[in-house]
Amino acid sequence: MPGSNPPPKNCPVCKEKIWDDDNWSNNWERYRTHLNTVHPEFASWDSKTPSLYGLTTAFFFGVAAVMAFQFQSNIMAAYSLISWVIAITALTAFRSRGIHRFRAQWNEEHGAPVNPV
Repeated sequence: MPGSNPPPKNCPVCKEKIWDDDNWSNNWERYRTHLNTVHPEFASWDSKTPSLYGLTTAFFFGVAAVMAFQFQSNIMAAYSLISWVIAITALTAFRSRGIHRFRAQWNEEHGAPVNPV
């Protein structure tokens, strides 16, 4: 998220270097501008990721809380938290496959990067 961590220095789709200084707020602006102008379909697709992670986390932690407090079942709460880890891992794999798909499409249309990172 802007302000908490720096954005990727290189575009995840075309691998173009977007920034190389330490001004994170300005770099987030550069990163978003690059994605929105050069890769608008990817930017739209990728903007849904934080919501998916947030909803998944809220759901599984909610279920764990209900199991732990309402039904006093620590085992079921633990299963819910383990399920959360599995769901987050699946979402991360889904996102990674999507990035690879957008990168392959970009490389097919524009050629592979000269200096891949």
